[in-house]
Amino acid sequence: NIMERMDNYYNKHRQYKKDLAAHDITLYFVWGFVPKDSGNYLDPDDEGDGPVTDESFDLFNPLSFEWMLTFCKSLQQVEWALSPPSECHLSKYKKFVEQHCNKSVVHPCCNPPNNGSFFMSCAPYADSTPGQGVLGQSVYDVNNNIKGYVMQLTTTLLDVANYEEMDEHYRTVQTFCQKSLASAPDGVKNMFFSTWYQFHGFYDLVRSISTGTYYSIILSISVAFVVMFL
Repeated sequence: NIMERMDNYYNKHRQYKKDLAAHDITLYFVWGFVPKDSGNYLDPDDEGDGPVTDESFDLFNPLSFEWMLTFCKSLQQVEWALSPPSECHLSKYKKFVEQHCNKSVVHPCCNPPNNGSFFMSCAPYADSTPGQGVLGQSVYDVNNNIKGYVMQLTTTLLDVANYEEMDEHYRTVQTFCQKSLASAPDGVKNMFFSTWYQFHGFYDLVRSISTGTYYSIILSISVAFVVMFL
């Protein structure tokens, strides 16, 4: 009968799916872009014209660059980081400039136009050699200009089908980002974090319903009072 089938198959299948879902969450910390949908909100198939860039992003401002290095090192040391890379990608830029922009060896990128940054002009050359086991990577446009930056970190936070646990994970990362960004220079202040899908499925749906319902009730009551006194 249906109850036996529930015990013998459906519950086991559901437990399998639950176990399958409980895996480590990978976080992406993003600079240079705005978390905004450029498509038509009423058309789910309209993906827009691509990412919206953050015009204030300035990775190679000296203050921004040093803050990014500090943030990277802080990210390596958070208790919820799972085997983080031992080296920050931005350290590659510093090493490249130190090795190729000294008196004995001068790379062409060490003479940037308009007294620009050594790091900015040398970054494409430093990135031409893929680095293994580094935290962070630059995002280039078609003209080989850096338009954004991403730090990817696998965490010990588990993706589970439980709203309270997922909400605790979200707030843990959000608190860390808010404290870090409090001292960020303007050029890198507009950072946001995301996941591939973990915070955009079940958790985001329940969170939207819980907050949206509250505001809908307030709006409905307000409209009712307005109509009543007309």
